[in-house]
Amino acid sequence: VTVDNNTTGNVTLEVFLFPAAGNTLGTISATATGSIIAWGAQLENAAFPLSYISTTTAAVTRSLDVAGTTDVTWFNQSEGTILVEVTHLALVGTADYLIQIDDGGSSDRIFLITDTNDKTTLNTTNSSGDNGSSVVDVVVVAGTSFKAIGAFAQDDVVAGKDGVLDATPDTTADFPTADALTTVRIGDSHAGDRTVNGTIAKIRYWHVHKEDNFLINRTN
Repeated sequence: VTVDNNTTGNVTLEVFLFPAAGNTLGTISATATGSIIAWGAQLENAAFPLSYISTTTAAVTRSLDVAGTTDVTWFNQSEGTILVEVTHLALVGTADYLIQIDDGGSSDRIFLITDTNDKTTLNTTNSSGDNGSSVVDVVVVAGTSFKAIGAFAQDDVVAGKDGVLDATPDTTADFPTADALTTVRIGDSHAGDRTVNGTIAKIRYWHVHKEDNFLINRTN
């Protein structure tokens, strides 16, 4: 594979398939035997690969993977703890939302994210009071699996990552209660523009605010 960049900024990608060892380009005939056949190859100019889309006559833009639910009968809005195990394929400067529970929008919500500084953060938004925020002072590394955790209750919002908790958790947050939280969004925000660039391996939820030792042990 070679990449050429001319003086006008245009980039040309060339892919060569060799039928035998050596540096001489051979002749390939597309037959059932003795051939190298590339079927459905997909080249992308992006920070990460998308899944393959078969096309026939026109290009197709792939939609984002979206996961979530509006069945929140199991959710305790007054307090709780959420753990997410995730691997970021790339970190590109915007916040990646691991999970968000909201009122259908941005007025009242709880969201566990990798923030713009590549740190695990638990935020709460309250339309009629003080918002909460807790940041773990440990940088997330692209390509490395980690466990993020957040525990939340009135005047008690704390985030953790891989056995390390925020040293100064938020103890003045008004928990969002003005509107019922009705929607869970996995790997994205309510706006659909903060998609996780990576894979989520596990999500765990507890309906109470767990103590610090529990948060540490669960993420070690």
